[in-house]
Amino acid sequence: PAAGALGTKRCTPRHLANVLWGVAKLSSSCRLARGSVATEPSVVSLCEMAGGAIASDAAAFNARDLSNAAWSLLTLGLFDRPTMLAIAARAAATLDSFNAQETSKLLYAMRKSGVHCAALEEAASR
Repeated sequence: PAAGALGTKRCTPRHLANVLWGVAKLSSSCRLARGSVATEPSVVSLCEMAGGAIASDAAAFNARDLSNAAWSLLTLGLFDRPTMLAIAARAAATLDSFNAQETSKLLYAMRKSGVHCAALEEAASR
């Protein structure tokens, strides 16, 4: 299933997560952007579209895509509770497929965003 639309083209969960990661990585590398919320209209639109796609079809995202999307949205300061909860719920159900880096990145993003998911916290404690 397609994760979201970029223009008139549909993109896969992997492509969507990679685009988010690239934008967040560039933003976090810029000294002026650290600790701030991205305000560039195209970045805001991308994050809104991505958040909607993730929230509506989180089951299509694998471990790497979930952790990268969570970290990216957090880094850009453009995360919302429904999207982060959708990521957390999917991650809780599939946490055994996450490697150490993916788990660490995901749990960091959840903690820093202030979004708590009991199922994820229980899965991570096993």
